[in-house]
Amino acid sequence: MTLARALVAICFFSLAPPKGGADVVLDAPSLLDACTRADMHWIDFCNGYFQAVADATVSAGLACVPAGTSRTQLVEMFERRAVDATDFSTVAGFALASRILAGTFPCQ
Repeated sequence: MTLARALVAICFFSLAPPKGGADVVLDAPSLLDACTRADMHWIDFCNGYFQAVADATVSAGLACVPAGTSRTQLVEMFERRAVDATDFSTVAGFALASRILAGTFPCQ
């Protein structure tokens, strides 16, 4: 089980958008842009996106998000911390969001 978690962690935390894959992989700057728009469609998109990030990261055993944490709180956490990442401009949005989630809510 530890090997499986390590492999999942490598995938989540080290993936950069592939060259030519901008139409398929949402990079961190684009995710931040989408999640800071004051439009209900974008707000709904970001809430759903971060639900998926939380589901995948928690299911992989990489984060333990406390019960009652809202999707909006997850989005706001990303908004506050994303630009501080040294690889912000080159990393996939999902990878950075997962890394922030795991760093904020580590499993003890």
